[in-house]
Amino acid sequence: MKDEIQERLEKVWEKIEKAKIHSRRTLDKVCLVAVTKGVGPGKIQRVIESGIEDLGENRWQEFRDKFPLVDSVNTPGIRWHFIGRLQKNKVKHIVKSMYCVQSLDSWELALELNHRVSQKNKRPFPVLVQVNLSGNPVQSGFKENELFPFLERLTELDNLMVNGFMTIAPFVQEEKVVRETFSRLRMLRDMARQRNLPGGAPGDLSMGMSEDYEWAVEEGATILRLGRALFGERRP
Repeated sequence: MKDEIQERLEKVWEKIEKAKIHSRRTLDKVCLVAVTKGVGPGKIQRVIESGIEDLGENRWQEFRDKFPLVDSVNTPGIRWHFIGRLQKNKVKHIVKSMYCVQSLDSWELALELNHRVSQKNKRPFPVLVQVNLSGNPVQSGFKENELFPFLERLTELDNLMVNGFMTIAPFVQEEKVVRETFSRLRMLRDMARQRNLPGGAPGDLSMGMSEDYEWAVEEGATILRLGRALFGERRP
């Protein structure tokens, strides 16, 4: 008998496939990152057993406390993504325990990541550059006019690999507004590819959460960050 997480996961994949067909995408795969903020170890273990290989955490302290209770270490292929605002004093822990950082939002953070990765002899370390396209000053991320100068500057750092971009859509109901945000990130990614920056062309687009992931898929998302759609309502 299927449990709730299996049922939710099946529904999510069905909606993803329908969105791909509707938008006539030829993309082979969309990476689904299960966001474990506020989720207990038991549910995390169940989503792993249901076939999810990518997990995302917003807070280092929460990840630190839950990680020993989840058997992801002994499960081949499991990758942890840091998706929240990252403080520099936590970087040394992140590069040791996680696969990538999706929320690179400053030069100072890039320097610290580069330094710590070098110390761990773990290179290159995958990162996504966070872009603030909503205009919300509370959200982290580079403005559009800051993005390409930052990418040029990143070529000075040998230990980081820019896999793509991440953004958070405005928390509004208007489909047009949300889609425009996702479409804009895709265009910025395409522009970055055309510039042939050293270190490879960024390809991934991490955009789309539980409220808007179908729109994100139709607009070109390659990574989705889903919490409530998989786990149900979280505890506060």
